[in-house]
Amino acid sequence: MIYGIAPFMPPELVATLMEMGHGDDLILCDRNYPASKYGSRVIRCDSLSIPTLLDEILRLIPIDYITDYTVTSMCPPPDVIPPIWVEYEKIIKARVLPEAKLAPIPRQEFYERGKQTYVSIKTGEVAKFANIIIRKGVYQEDVPGAAL
Repeated sequence: MIYGIAPFMPPELVATLMEMGHGDDLILCDRNYPASKYGSRVIRCDSLSIPTLLDEILRLIPIDYITDYTVTSMCPPPDVIPPIWVEYEKIIKARVLPEAKLAPIPRQEFYERGKQTYVSIKTGEVAKFANIIIRKGVYQEDVPGAAL
């Protein structure tokens, strides 16, 4: 065990987060997302939910908060706000920036971005429209939520 890292974090995931450089994307995907089709590197976390992993990942790495988005999601049908997005925004606001929001993009664009991610983290999440993409940023001590 290592102090400060949640015991549910697979060693492969911790190592991958450390390998990623700024500008690299990761996708947290639900159990229905075709991660093996779209991603070259897939880490299985089938017993975990996306909110659980999102909270721990944002505690461990900086995210690129200077872009037009903080976390990218797949567009739901018009006039639908997936309930899981409320959970995501609470976590993102607590860990990153109070004004942070999800930036939805069209489904096919999401899949295209998914093909370019550094890693796909396949979870056991069952919520609809739960897939999200996070871009790793540059570590800075003055960034809100910095773990160190």
